[in-house]
Amino acid sequence: MATRSSWRGYTLPVIRGYPDSILQFLEAGIDRHDVLITLLEDLAARSGLHLGSVSLAGSRHIILAPGHQAGNTGGRRCVCIAHYDRHGDSPGANDNSAAVFQLAEAARQLGNAKMGGWTIVFTDREEAAGCEGAHGQGACGLAKALESILPDTTDVFIFDACGRGDTLILSTTIDRLLADERVPALDKTRSRLHQLRRRALDAAAGIAGQERFLAPTPFSDDAGFLAAGVLAQTITLLLSDEAQLLLAGAGRKRELRTALIARDEGDHTSAVPHTWKLFHSPQDNLESLTSSSFARMVRFQVALCGPYRH
Repeated sequence: MATRSSWRGYTLPVIRGYPDSILQFLEAGIDRHDVLITLLEDLAARSGLHLGSVSLAGSRHIILAPGHQAGNTGGRRCVCIAHYDRHGDSPGANDNSAAVFQLAEAARQLGNAKMGGWTIVFTDREEAAGCEGAHGQGACGLAKALESILPDTTDVFIFDACGRGDTLILSTTIDRLLADERVPALDKTRSRLHQLRRRALDAAAGIAGQERFLAPTPFSDDAGFLAAGVLAQTITLLLSDEAQLLLAGAGRKRELRTALIARDEGDHTSAVPHTWKLFHSPQDNLESLTSSSFARMVRFQVALCGPYRH
């Protein structure tokens, strides 16, 4: 707690780069929805943002959007998503508290800059995919509700496990699934994926020293969105050496992508990053996070939500 940082208008002690309010979020048995709503109510009031919530099929989603005074940036709208639920008794520091707090800080900066053209959604029941499949995720019901109102100029990005590492990973797992399912109009779908990735890569290119790769990852809320017919690009973070091992493993064994979809490492254990092996365990705690990831990801998220017309 030696250093201090400003967040939500206050000066807070920082633990490994994160606001101390994340400690409450990691407590066992806490109602994370209520904790997050309380934090975001204050943030919205101070930064001129609109805070809303929606309950669908037993899931409670939280939405942050620009206030009435935000400028109209035109171009393609950006929707950034992070699930706030966690698995069982795991603290869930990286899966997925880190991304939640990163997006909250990005929203504060975007609100203070009066920038429009973005929406941030904190989703519920992402972890339900482990026992109920993609259709059981809260994101699936949300995507179905949003599909009819999202304009074609909307780009959807999922942030998951963004609290540990220095290397940006854009997930390519969805490519294999699309090919296996023989999705209609596959060429058009691939074109949309390319468009999403180009926007993300362009945003990362503007951040000095930001390494970025395309590689297979475990599914996140993109599974629920895809089940509802909505494309979304998942973005995560890994340590540099883990990213290199993952890329080498993916290059040697195409089956790794299928193993990650099925959450069955099998013979691919050596290629699966240690960061992902911490998921759903007591070791997914605050001490597992890296101090630089908070500011690194916030810079990227703010850049991603900026005006984009390509």
